[in-house]
Amino acid sequence: MRLQQIDVPASHLLVSGAKVNLESNLLTIDEALEAYLTVKGRGKGELFFTHSTRSINYLKICLGFRSLDQYTSADAAKLRDWFISRGLGSASVPRNFGSIKAVINFVILEKGLNCGNPFNGVYLHVDKAAKKRKPISIDNLKRAQTACVQVDDDLRHLVALISDTGMRLSEATGLMNTDIKLG
Repeated sequence: MRLQQIDVPASHLLVSGAKVNLESNLLTIDEALEAYLTVKGRGKGELFFTHSTRSINYLKICLGFRSLDQYTSADAAKLRDWFISRGLGSASVPRNFGSIKAVINFVILEKGLNCGNPFNGVYLHVDKAAKKRKPISIDNLKRAQTACVQVDDDLRHLVALISDTGMRLSEATGLMNTDIKLG
């Protein structure tokens, strides 16, 4: 992109991934992400940054690095198909599109840009037959708890704690002795 803005011998031979508005002065997708994370990321957890960055990185891998107005609705459909071909689940595709749309919508409004968001309105098939995780049966849970009592070690204590409280593994492994108050 920078080479297109300066006089470089044979610059007419450069190939751009963009098909429209090659002379754009709008923010790039990376600049949009940076603005989004800077403003909307205040007080947010690490997961917010991870999800937003991952979604934009997927966009760049599939469609290339461009200015915001260089993406089209055809590109958005191509990204959707790329997600599906990679085997992303029926919940992951809308979640990634949601992150991408949020970044672009935020920057368009925040910076007063005169462009649309081509990722809005893209058809995303919702698979109602997608496999849902089922809870562990009570019989299997009781069997695991009984086995945990029989062997006295840290791993069994961890499994027992998770099964008794419903904590996530990351919550249980991060506990300190001072976090536990009995009685």
